[in-house]
Amino acid sequence: MDSSSIDTGKRNEITESTLQNDLLEMYEKKVNTDVNICVENSFVCFTAHKLILATRSPVFADMFWNDPESQPETIKIEGASAQVMTLLLWYIYTDELRTNSFDELIELAKVGQRYEIGGLIRACKCRIARHPINRNNVFTLMEALRYFKLYFCFKRCLKFIRSVSPTDLFKRKEFLEISHDTLLQILKHRDTSNESDIYVMEAVIHWLQHRNKRDRSLLTEFNIFSLSCDEFLDLVGKFPSFFTSREITQILCNIIRPGLMKLPPWCKKDSVSDNNKTFRKILDENSLSEDFFRRALLSTSLEIKTDCQRAFLKSYFYEEDGFDVSVTFEIKLSRHFPFFPIW
Repeated sequence: MDSSSIDTGKRNEITESTLQNDLLEMYEKKVNTDVNICVENSFVCFTAHKLILATRSPVFADMFWNDPESQPETIKIEGASAQVMTLLLWYIYTDELRTNSFDELIELAKVGQRYEIGGLIRACKCRIARHPINRNNVFTLMEALRYFKLYFCFKRCLKFIRSVSPTDLFKRKEFLEISHDTLLQILKHRDTSNESDIYVMEAVIHWLQHRNKRDRSLLTEFNIFSLSCDEFLDLVGKFPSFFTSREITQILCNIIRPGLMKLPPWCKKDSVSDNNKTFRKILDENSLSEDFFRRALLSTSLEIKTDCQRAFLKSYFYEEDGFDVSVTFEIKLSRHFPFFPIW
């Protein structure tokens, strides 16, 4: 490379640096500014140059150039704080992103999308994707990654959730704010090898009640028959208004004896099949045939009992002492009960 090309490169570098500094100086000193920018829910107002804004954003260009009769002297930016507006204008004038704050990056990227500032969107997405995952931000990060379609990073969050205990993670208030689609992906990719599904079921029901929903579609991701009677009754006790009395009866009967009653529509068919296999294994281990069991059941009444212990504290009742109570749920099936299915 000859000396003339080196000198040319240096001159270009100096010119670019000077141009950037000059533009920034124009902005900071408000030299010949011709538009005011106001942000929502703030008394702060910024000044800028229409030419610079229009050059950097097609939306601003359309606003200022394509409608000669409408030349606004003041524009209002919705969905952006004063701090984010400061960062936005700094990027427009300098091409520099001056924040690593997760919340600011998300807000800034959304504003960048609204005004079609491609470089800003890419810069924000890049930093969001590299943001470290921890218990405090995993759910908020997942929502942002889904919003910006960064699905390869979304999988990192799913992997993180599988690597930690859900007991504490799903109790965080951030969990209640995630979307239905994000929660569905968590359920589909969860790991249930270490802990009972009961903790995840409690979290999902809590999420549904937080949103005043009785939607059962998310429950199809669970095998309700992986629970014991005590676990299911404990779930009913924690969320007394969630399950209907019919659902409680149907599920209890089928936990104890697969196929005893028609199941709620949201129960997975393969989970029923798994429960049937477990029941048949018990019969085989005890050298009992299904015909023998069915004949014995039809010739005598079948009595199903399960005990439920509950403590009622003094604070539950006005001027009353607390007390403990023992309740026995009892289901009796007579010989007139319909025939059981043959597997």
